[in-house]
Amino acid sequence: MARVLIVGAGLTGSLCAALLRRETSRPLHLAVWDKAGDSGADISFRQCVTQINLRNNKWEVSKETGSPEQFDLVVLTMPVPQILQLQGDITNCESQRLPFTSGNGISLIEH
Repeated sequence: MARVLIVGAGLTGSLCAALLRRETSRPLHLAVWDKAGDSGADISFRQCVTQINLRNNKWEVSKETGSPEQFDLVVLTMPVPQILQLQGDITNCESQRLPFTSGNGISLIEH
């Protein structure tokens, strides 16, 4: 089962999660993290992503608290300044020639 993380629970992240769930035919573990407070939705809040590293062909995502988790695909829908503050292997994505697109605050990282 593919593990997918969407960082950011705003309009873009929520729409991305809904479309992935609707359009994916294979089993999918979909997680949505946001650094904001609770909204009552089925989203993990207070999950401030700090670092993204490539480990054993998976993206290991670290947050301010708790243990890192591994995902097959990471979608970043947070504002560009926050994306630029992330640490780890994500800072070298383009030079590693990994699939990476960035525009309007959306980044897709898959391995």
